[in-house]
Amino acid sequence: MVFEGSAGGNVTVNFPENASAFSLNLFGNQLVNFDLEGNQLQLSNGLRVSNQISTFSNGMINFTNTGDNPQIIEIGQAAFSQTNLNFSGGSWQIIDADQLDVLTVGDASVSFSINEVGLNSLVINGAGKIDGVIDQINFQKDFTISSGASIPEMLSVVFEGTSGTFKNVTSIKVESLLAESGKLELESDGFDDLIISNAEVLLGVDKITVGSLELGPSSVLNLGAGGEFVVSESLSSTSTSGAKALITAGSKGKITHEIYQKYCFEHVNVTNVDLEGDAIINLGIGSTVSNGSGWLQKNCEDVLFANFEANFTCAGAAVSFENLSEGLIDTFSWDFGSLGTSSLENPIFVFPDAGTYLVILRIANADGFTEFEKTVEIGDNALQQPVIVVNGSTLTSQQPGSSYQWYQNGVVIEGATSRSYEASNDGIYQVAIFNEECNRISEAVVISAIPDQEVDLSRFGIFIGPNPFESSLRVIITNEYRGQVNFRIYDLTGRDLVNEEINKIYDDLEVELGMNGSNGIYILQIETNNLTLHKKLIKN
Repeated sequence: MVFEGSAGGNVTVNFPENASAFSLNLFGNQLVNFDLEGNQLQLSNGLRVSNQISTFSNGMINFTNTGDNPQIIEIGQAAFSQTNLNFSGGSWQIIDADQLDVLTVGDASVSFSINEVGLNSLVINGAGKIDGVIDQINFQKDFTISSGASIPEMLSVVFEGTSGTFKNVTSIKVESLLAESGKLELESDGFDDLIISNAEVLLGVDKITVGSLELGPSSVLNLGAGGEFVVSESLSSTSTSGAKALITAGSKGKITHEIYQKYCFEHVNVTNVDLEGDAIINLGIGSTVSNGSGWLQKNCEDVLFANFEANFTCAGAAVSFENLSEGLIDTFSWDFGSLGTSSLENPIFVFPDAGTYLVILRIANADGFTEFEKTVEIGDNALQQPVIVVNGSTLTSQQPGSSYQWYQNGVVIEGATSRSYEASNDGIYQVAIFNEECNRISEAVVISAIPDQEVDLSRFGIFIGPNPFESSLRVIITNEYRGQVNFRIYDLTGRDLVNEEINKIYDDLEVELGMNGSNGIYILQIETNNLTLHKKLIKN
């Protein structure tokens, strides 16, 4: 069909009843309006629009064929109003399109040769399929994909209407769903990432699970009467003081985020929504929480967040634990299972055998505590255990290594990285030798009369018992000293099994020390700011 007329002239073509054609090709310089008048135009070969701007309105264009070769759809800047482009069968290729109205795909395959397309609604039913280079679809009303349908992987979908719905129950998820205006109701999940900016997203089902959630300026996440929104990977917010974000529910909703991570957001309001899971979320400046539990409202730098990394994870090595915790921390409590404990900020620990060990770190302050647990894989160690040769106060590693590190009472001696070390203080000394992969720590040597200091213990009003003991012993201190008292229990290899620090504020202090290690001989060290005493212990 060729439409040639006066410049700027308009032509209207009316369809008083259903019609069919092999193909429809439009040429010319006139503006043409095809008014389907509620009827259907069926095409089996293709549709090409090459004139200026053509308009299709008020009906359906049905595309169907039985051939294997894709038929071409080239509609350029053609406008569609109240018109459903229905692909009911065959193979089709859209090589050019700007803004569509309703696109319906039944038992047909539609391939896009363009990266982006805009439409009011997309409906894919049955075994319908869209593919090609398309990577973004912008819609204004409805996006509906049935269970047997197929869409491209890595597809981004943008809602830019005033009111719409999203439903994708196929096995292929939309990579990202962006709501950037109006109100979008979710009738399923079926997408990895949700981004809300200047829009409201409403849960139309009981539960939605996404990978990530981003709350932009003036965003609203509405969980309906009592929906649950599960975030499996990450949360973020870019809301501002003038464009706050809101998480709300009509009765009582729930945000679940099981990833152990600390978040600090500002200008986010929460109403009738609880937070559950391992995530720690602090809502700071410009935020309010009404009828919601699990959220924190503090200064971000004060929020407790326990975390650590383990280095040199080999059997018999001095495994160093790097404390990565955040917040206003008063105390550290490490639990190495049945092998020992520590209250140091960055302890070392020796695991005797290769295997998997559960390590728990608890950090605390006056407001409460938080815990972090991690399984630490301890591998084999090819290094030979070093032996310390004692010559007076000079300690030397008998075995050579590529580098060395000396320890006193289980703590790194800064700068002591030579093969020999001059011990100037009493204590329990060890050395670790290193290769490129790990280290190996020696058994301990004692510099001082550590085996027993009964006279001194009695003189300073210290009672220890029972000895021998089974699982715990009691330490009673009666004297005028005030300040920190450190209690450590080591085995004869220097392994730290108990490490606790207590503030003595009265004359009398009674402490019960529990220990779950194996039976044998141990050393209890009691240390104040100017005194170190030792007692040999026997565990039965």
